[in-house]
Amino acid sequence: GRLAHIQLGMLLERLGRGDQAAVHYREALDQTPSRGAEGVVERAQLVERLGDAFRIAGEEPQSLRMYRQALSHWDELLADMRGPRRAIGQVRRGVLLSRLGDEAASAEAFSAAMEAAPSWREPYATILAHLVVSAPNVTLAQTVLRRAQSQLRLEPEWKVYFALWVQAIAARASTQPEQDVTDLLDQMSNGETWANRLAAYGHHSIEYAQLVGHAQNRAQRVEANFYEGVRLLGAGDVAGARHLFERVTESGMINFFEYQMAQEFLQETVPPRGEVAETRAP
Repeated sequence: GRLAHIQLGMLLERLGRGDQAAVHYREALDQTPSRGAEGVVERAQLVERLGDAFRIAGEEPQSLRMYRQALSHWDELLADMRGPRRAIGQVRRGVLLSRLGDEAASAEAFSAAMEAAPSWREPYATILAHLVVSAPNVTLAQTVLRRAQSQLRLEPEWKVYFALWVQAIAARASTQPEQDVTDLLDQMSNGETWANRLAAYGHHSIEYAQLVGHAQNRAQRVEANFYEGVRLLGAGDVAGARHLFERVTESGMINFFEYQMAQEFLQETVPPRGEVAETRAP
């Protein structure tokens, strides 16, 4: 059925098999109603996933065509959306506009998403995770973090993840995050939890080897490898970064933000070993 095709497509997409994922997304799309708000929402989501599958498969023209179609669906739906549903629509519009190269319009959509559901964590997390792997917009990333801090009662671990993601975005832009990011990591680095260890690593109080030494399971090792990979990428060590991102994707932790971001880096930013090592320009 339709849901089985979607699940298979998502799994194949996360495993980097874009051409196979596209087959399942097309099957699901053929079985999705084209009328009614819910049907159009599902079609918008599926068409975007189909665009992602084509992008992973290296078929850029088809990918961009799917992104434009998905954007058109969301534009059609937006007038009747409020609250969290509107936030979802604006987040997807922001990602699609970014994929299509319109960063200014993307930033406007992300801002609208945060305004639509200011007390919901998901839009902030999705926006920052996207900014980590797209053209780095440090100003927007800082704004997202500040708004999240002021609007949400963020769990300690999410404060650390958000700060690390802003730090990663700044590193890719060859700059430093603002002082409040450093202060947040410093504040969160005191303690014995894994989030404290990650914060200490981000604050440069401990090194990668020490962070890995504190990891007690595969999930924590995945996070340690990802954030060290991001650090190496920011320092210009593309080969070292690729090695760690490959270790992240070999983990099979496909539902982790870090897995998905590592996959994006391997697809878009970090060339295979043996090719010319160039990172995407800001």
